[in-house]
Amino acid sequence: MKTKDKEIDNSLSPMKIILAFLVIVGLILAAITSINEKGLDLPQLLIIIFSIFLAINFIWRIISELKTNDAGFPLVNNRLNKVRLIAAAKSFEVSIWWLLILIWSVSVFKVIKLDVDQVLGVGIVGMLIIFGISWLSTNIKEDLRANEKISQTN
Repeated sequence: MKTKDKEIDNSLSPMKIILAFLVIVGLILAAITSINEKGLDLPQLLIIIFSIFLAINFIWRIISELKTNDAGFPLVNNRLNKVRLIAAAKSFEVSIWWLLILIWSVSVFKVIKLDVDQVLGVGIVGMLIIFGISWLSTNIKEDLRANEKISQTN
């Protein structure tokens, strides 16, 4: 299929498979190294469980993409791309406020006692949760055609 002199590639990218493999192997090796140094603690157990979850998720996504490709459907979904962009825009603004409040509560007001590493981790996890919530709300409630009409009038 051609659009604007560019051919759409419906094949599964080998880079996705390689990246999935490297992430899973890296997490498992990090957990094994940490277990050898410190023993089996809760963080190492969580890393192993997260690695198993990622492995199952990556395998499931690769199989579903292969089935979608075999059925003749394009791998790129325009609605999901719009949902991702709108959710990213919403979550960016909220994440800036989240980080400001977190930094103020730790350094200025001294309400929370956290190390720098812990603040960074809490900030990143908070941003991840904010993006997930904004993606869910955008995917469920947002009428993307209304945004399309607004952008066409400008």
